[in-house]
Amino acid sequence: MIKPESLRAALVAALPVFQTNPDALKMWVDRGVIVARHGANPAQPGAFEYRYTLNLVVEGWQDHPSLIMLALNSWLAIHQPDLLSGHRDQSYTFEADIIDAATVDLSLELALSEAVRVTPRDGGGFDLLHLAAADPLLLDQEPLTQPAALLAQIWWQGERLIPGPPLLDPAP
Repeated sequence: MIKPESLRAALVAALPVFQTNPDALKMWVDRGVIVARHGANPAQPGAFEYRYTLNLVVEGWQDHPSLIMLALNSWLAIHQPDLLSGHRDQSYTFEADIIDAATVDLSLELALSEAVRVTPRDGGGFDLLHLAAADPLLLDQEPLTQPAALLAQIWWQGERLIPGPPLLDPAP
């Protein structure tokens, strides 16, 4: 499985609090299953797929939860676009423990899959190739490459979600 570490890297890059406090982001896998099929020769494997629930817990979050969802959705658009289809049964779930007015613990469950192609090698052995997700939803949009700067531009009900330096007024 490679998606959990890929998601962790994306969240750490997008949300600097995880760089200074990596223990605030916890992940584990459960309800995993392997779906396999034979190749052209029934004695040789052809491919298999991991299907599992990735549990993601963020403890002590003190910014708006939408920042996490935006970073997560940016990653999902490339790596698991079916979770952004807009259908309730193909979404991800979350729970929130509201600690106080400024702090929340979040728990999210993502139903992920990873297809692996198995190709026999000349002379023996196999090559394993983890396949990219098919048909990303947002082909015309890049994932968050400058996440901290982009997230600083998100506003909610007339207020900027991330405190920071004053924004320059474009008017002369």
